[in-house]
Amino acid sequence: MSWRQKFTTNLKQIKVFYCPRSNHSYGVRKFLDNNYDEIRELNPYFALNMRDQEDIKPFIVCYHDKGAVDSYDVANYTEEEIIKVFKSFIRDAESGMLPRSYMRDNKNIDWEYTIPSYVADVPSNQFCEHDDELM
Repeated sequence: MSWRQKFTTNLKQIKVFYCPRSNHSYGVRKFLDNNYDEIRELNPYFALNMRDQEDIKPFIVCYHDKGAVDSYDVANYTEEEIIKVFKSFIRDAESGMLPRSYMRDNKNIDWEYTIPSYVADVPSNQFCEHDDELM
């Protein structure tokens, strides 16, 4: 079975935040262009949300069924590296493992800085300058 069919296994939601113009988000935009439609078709009831926001460094947030939340900074990642991140979400969900960030801290995590509830709440260190040229 393709990894694209396994999103509903122990995952609640994945949010992808990216800038529609910067080079930092090029791999994310390419990943979404090449994979989003197929993922949506294979998982019609799964919440895979894209949020484009000017001047933001790209990151991905994964919400697991057991309440754990995982976040990855994917600035300057290639499409293949982003596929590996998505596969790691699925692998961790299938194995019942808690996300790496949850295991690393094993205490109350200050989600304000790693997982904003709205794009408007993104801290200033997540913002980037626009590159003059797109890749």
